[in-house]
Amino acid sequence: MILLLTFVVYSPSLANGFTYDDSQYVSTNRGGDRNLMVEELRPFSEYFEREMGYNGVEPVSRGFRPITVYSYAVLHALSKSGDKRQPTGYEERAWLQHTVNVLLHVLATWLVFLIVSSVTGPGLPPLLGALAFGLQALHSDVVASMVGRGELLPFVFGATGLLLYVRAAKLRGGARVLRLVGVAGMLLLAFCSKESAISWCVFVPLFAWTCAWGRDPDRGLFRVLLLQRGTIWAIALPVVIWLALYVRFLGMLDTTFEVAYEFNPLFYVPFMERLPVAVMILGYGLSKVFFSLMLACDYGLTVFPTDVGWTDWRFLLALVFILAMLGTGLAFARRHPLLFLAAAALLGFSFVTSNIPVPIETIFGERLYFAPSLGLCFLVAWLGKHPPASAVSRKVLIGVFVAWCLWGAKWCVQRSIHWHSNDSLMLTDVEHQPESLSINKQVAVYWKDKDPAKWMEYQQRCLALDKHYIMVLNDLGVHHLSRGDFRKAKEYLDTALEALDLRPRYLRTQGDVVHLNVGRWQLITGNRAQAKESFETSRRLNVHNLHTRSHLLMMAHEDRDEVVAAELLADFQRYQPNNSRFVLHRGLAAWRRGDWNATCLDLNEAVTKHGLGRSPATLLERWALSALEDSLGRLQLFDDQRRVLGQMLRVFPRSEHAKIQARLRGLQK
Repeated sequence: MILLLTFVVYSPSLANGFTYDDSQYVSTNRGGDRNLMVEELRPFSEYFEREMGYNGVEPVSRGFRPITVYSYAVLHALSKSGDKRQPTGYEERAWLQHTVNVLLHVLATWLVFLIVSSVTGPGLPPLLGALAFGLQALHSDVVASMVGRGELLPFVFGATGLLLYVRAAKLRGGARVLRLVGVAGMLLLAFCSKESAISWCVFVPLFAWTCAWGRDPDRGLFRVLLLQRGTIWAIALPVVIWLALYVRFLGMLDTTFEVAYEFNPLFYVPFMERLPVAVMILGYGLSKVFFSLMLACDYGLTVFPTDVGWTDWRFLLALVFILAMLGTGLAFARRHPLLFLAAAALLGFSFVTSNIPVPIETIFGERLYFAPSLGLCFLVAWLGKHPPASAVSRKVLIGVFVAWCLWGAKWCVQRSIHWHSNDSLMLTDVEHQPESLSINKQVAVYWKDKDPAKWMEYQQRCLALDKHYIMVLNDLGVHHLSRGDFRKAKEYLDTALEALDLRPRYLRTQGDVVHLNVGRWQLITGNRAQAKESFETSRRLNVHNLHTRSHLLMMAHEDRDEVVAAELLADFQRYQPNNSRFVLHRGLAAWRRGDWNATCLDLNEAVTKHGLGRSPATLLERWALSALEDSLGRLQLFDDQRRVLGQMLRVFPRSEHAKIQARLRGLQK
């Protein structure tokens, strides 16, 4: 019944799409960038060499999660269906990815029942612990998000390894060795699903030691530890193998990747300055395990204060909370092993992702408390095993637990619905987390084409949170540039350049975009030489920026500079060979040198495969269609020439229509 209830509360997520981080790390349709490790199954060993989200162009993360990424690829291969209307040649479907996530959570809930019952024995306590895990509101992010599989798989593998380890201790001979081999395999799979799963290598023997000590409290601690001397190799071996694989992976990783400051400002802070902030956030996260009043998909730079010092009350309160939890667990380790295991799970699993030992890629995430919430299950089981003596107190406790479960079930259903799409998630979470820069920015993107006034409102909200938000200043500059308000555009773009000077670490990751748009402003206002310098600066900062390369190619076409054009086309071939702009520029280069057949081949591909001529055309696309029409005429392919002229009438501005119609009349004669 508990497993069925867990499935039901998350069933709305089965109809969801690729939402939030899913679009970057799981989806293969990323607007030009390829998700190479997911779009097709590759040799298994290759998944141990590439970071999560690898696109073959530039680094997008440092995540070593080969098993998780491989699961995305397998399910993608099983669920995709052929669709020639799609640029990829197939339709990407999300339902199977979501189904597996929900089933993994159901499996994790069952494993929690087995883990708790191995301490308490059968009865009500393990059922209560499993119920608390299945309906934990904080798990909604993990289950509803495909990226959450990076928490689900390590937990399932780690919990399975733990159960095998405990049972192996009761066996002898070949059966014991076989179970221990299974332990080593499960733990290695957990470690290779997400780096933070390394915590299981401590929790598994700690759990086995606690169970052994609980069964024989009079036996000394040292003797209990000696009981594991013949089994500890099953934990040490996968740790050694994983470390070797991880070190090898880090050696192959592109060193240009940097953690975005707005996602984790603590990444760039010295340890002693980082520690009080990290402790405060750890205390906050642990408190959400017990009760989650409000949930949101994103936290970041402006949600948590980063100026917390050693005497700040928020740090001191969190420290007291953490130490009280630790002290209680240690004090009752022998008499009440469930309390000790509760403290060990809560603190042990959360410590590695708390930014205390090492800074990670995010300052805080609800999904990071999936494994730590196992500690709450131990606590609930302990309360079920040792209820208050007073009947009134028991009724109050039952009422609180029932209310907590109903609250959690409500959030699980609601969050599954909220995660239906990126738009529904952001529009909901901007109310839950109004101080998140990322959420406000994405809501602004949602409103851009629907309601310009609301777009401007959310852009200004971002600036109210962070007046040096570079990408918002850049977007406002582009907005005013498109409206012809060159003075306002320059004002915002200059402010963005000043913000880059204040935050030099953003120069490589965002400076190229700002210099690109400064160059566009200069080009439109007649400063062609300065524009070229700005484009070159943008290219030096990020050679992967195809918009910068496209502008420079346009200038090379105009200047008939074959050397520069060939160099830029080689960059396209190296970094974005499947991008439609590459095909357009290659066709234009062929047209400029008089190779009409090559021009038709490339630009016809752009029409049929990349949608050229289907929507209002950019300057580059108008130039490409004109070149295609001219080449078809020179090859005397008049039917095709008329077809292209008809497309030009649909997508060119009205000011060009008279010229196009004259060309059509000339062909009819």
